Amino acid sequence: MNLNKLKINIKNFADDRGILIPIESLKEVPFEIKRVYFLLSKEIAIRGSHGHKNLNQAILCLSGSMDLILDDGNSKEIINVSSTDQLILINKMIWHELTNFSQDSILAVFASDYFDEKDYIRNYDEFIKMVNKSEKN
Repeated sequence: MNLNKLKINIKNFADDRGILIPIESLKEVPFEIKRVYFLLSKEIAIRGSHGHKNLNQAILCLSGSMDLILDDGNSKEIINVSSTDQLILINKMIWHELTNFSQDSILAVFASDYFDEKDYIRNYDEFIKMVNKSEKN
């Protein structure tokens, strides 16, 4: 997994009124955005713990920090997400977990499609089998 391909630098525009963070489909986010949701999690929470067959996502930390664990079935990366000037991509077929949330953490998540339970892979062993099968093809 190439961490450099997962991080997208974005511009924040700050002045005496505050900060503006523009996010646009097919520009800052490299796919059409069909769903946006926000995570406000408890410090002890572990979120995610799944992969997607087809969905791509991008995460932006609006406040606080958290750790994002990404696993492509062959290698793992841990990214501390704590900046409003960097989007983190979670591509399809990447197992991901979000953990170590600060008390003030707020995440915005941009998704390439609408919610579809059938797209989720919620069992890690099943995820590994799917990765191994796709590598053989």
